[in-house]
Amino acid sequence: MIRFQPSPCIRLAAVVLLAACATGCHSSRSAAKQGTKAEEAGMFHVAAEHYLEAVTRKSTNFEAMKGLQRTGQWVLTTMVQDFDNLVLANQPEQALASWHAAEEYKETLEATGVRLLFPEAKRQVYESIKDSHLAESYSEANMFLAEEDFEAAHHVFRAILKLNPRYKDTRELCDYAFCEPLYRRAGQAREQGRFRTALSAVERLLAEDEFYKDARQLRQDILEDGQFGVAILPFRNTTNHPSVSDNLEASLAQWLSRSKDPFLKIVDRENLGFILAENELNLLGATSENAPKVGELLGAKAFVSASISDCKYHKSRLHRKAKTGYEAYRIQVKTSDGGTEQETKFKEVTYQRYHQTAHLTMRVNIEVTSSSTGAVLFSSSYDAQATDEITYNVYDGNLDHFYSTKFWNNLSKVAAKAATLLLFNSPRTILRSETELLNEVRAKITELAAPKIQQTLVTSVQ
Repeated sequence: MIRFQPSPCIRLAAVVLLAACATGCHSSRSAAKQGTKAEEAGMFHVAAEHYLEAVTRKSTNFEAMKGLQRTGQWVLTTMVQDFDNLVLANQPEQALASWHAAEEYKETLEATGVRLLFPEAKRQVYESIKDSHLAESYSEANMFLAEEDFEAAHHVFRAILKLNPRYKDTRELCDYAFCEPLYRRAGQAREQGRFRTALSAVERLLAEDEFYKDARQLRQDILEDGQFGVAILPFRNTTNHPSVSDNLEASLAQWLSRSKDPFLKIVDRENLGFILAENELNLLGATSENAPKVGELLGAKAFVSASISDCKYHKSRLHRKAKTGYEAYRIQVKTSDGGTEQETKFKEVTYQRYHQTAHLTMRVNIEVTSSSTGAVLFSSSYDAQATDEITYNVYDGNLDHFYSTKFWNNLSKVAAKAATLLLFNSPRTILRSETELLNEVRAKITELAAPKIQQTLVTSVQ
């Protein structure tokens, strides 16, 4: 007969499951006991909460369900009595809230399987009060609209929709109360040149109602009026690396063009030189005298210019140094009993160690100027460098028998061979090129300067 032996994992899972069940049962019993004590003390609200907790933890705790039936009915009856009292006190809004709370409480308990008696005979009173309250609220909200107190009107209309989502034209009026002040705010802010404020208002409006009046066209007009064109002018370059200026220009332009700011626009670099040359303007920048004209031609409100004053590259000679290692060889030697055995011997050999370094430094001054005034909005100098070095070893003999150190036993042999492999396992024997170092420096300067340039440009749009 085959006997099933549960694995340790299965046994552990079973123990955990039983423990969880025991904990749940214990918690349910504990909550039920607390409910009983509270009920005996006449604290029916508290008792109902404990019984509900007990039933929630264990749906088959029938004693707790009976207790919840008793105390829950008492709580529900009390809530309905509160409704009656608020009706008599002529407080319709609070009375309606009390009725809704009673309905919600009944639904909560019914979800656990407990059925409560609800005074449906009073529903006619509730409906009558609700109808009267809706009519009064609708009139009040329209009065707020007439006074252009849009916030108050919107608040009341939303309350009406919670009671009756289809009450008259409340939904349309609620939409108007929310959207109209935003529409006006956007228009006024646009006229005042506060384009970010205008855009924020119209986008809130469109999120609520994308078809409100001509809001979509208004958004487009705001973006067009507030557009902040930026021209990256050809950089001055007094170094012996003529290509670095074009590369840095392109890098900055690419970084800034990825900006998600809705108002910033980078002027197309392909057309920039042509436009300036056609109008016989300085390709290397815009002076305070011609800045407005250049800006108008390019559709730019700001210029980004730079001067690359230093770019030096140095590569050391390839240094070579002779180093001492060991090459193993085997010989036969006589043993004490007259036999022979293999013995490892070492001879000193020479291998070559090569070392070389390279570094490139660059200094750039970057400015952002206003096209309308020629004033400097931002100016900063950036220094960056890139370095590289290589170290590798070369041995002209038999590398399989080469060791960087001697060994005397098998363990030492393994360690010696590992050290040797590291010695001759250099990942590179050629320095990175000058172009690669230039690209690294360009990337560093871009990452340093571009965020600050962008911040300057972004803050230029209100």
